[in-house]
Amino acid sequence: MYTVEAVPARELGNTSFLVADTDRGVGLVIDPLRDIERYLKLASDLNLKLTHALDTHLHNDYVSGRRELAAEAGANIDELEPGADLNVGAISIRAIHTPGHTPEHRAYLLTEGGRARALFSGGAVMLGAVARTDLLGPHLAVHLALEALSTLHVRLRGLPDEIRVFPTHGGGSFCGTGGR
Repeated sequence: MYTVEAVPARELGNTSFLVADTDRGVGLVIDPLRDIERYLKLASDLNLKLTHALDTHLHNDYVSGRRELAAEAGANIDELEPGADLNVGAISIRAIHTPGHTPEHRAYLLTEGGRARALFSGGAVMLGAVARTDLLGPHLAVHLALEALSTLHVRLRGLPDEIRVFPTHGGGSFCGTGGR
């Protein structure tokens, strides 16, 4: 059985996620902050070994904690290429290329028992906002805005309606446009 533990950084308006197969005692962290103590404590409390750490994109608002998780917990931090799968216990994570917020952006689709259960969307899908496309400069803003539309209407179109969506950026994040 999978579980998702949200680890909010309210001062940034962001959330990272510890995703685990609690039956097998393994987990991974998606979009970890550099201060990894929260993940290490949570993993210890849940009796988990952290096997992997993934980022949805290169973050402009904080420094990733992937390297620190590799050093402290032995987590694998290799990039998961779009279309590739990663097994963590009985759950599978598939990388989906979801450009828009950034060119290299990936979302991670969690499947369990062959069924899509959750999407860790980073800045590709947010609640009540659209991720900013201008953070890398005005020369890319329009191109990335078009990519964001393609991500929403083509790349993620076939996902089931009942899927749980976990965005990294949320209320208060400077990465959201808030409907601008």
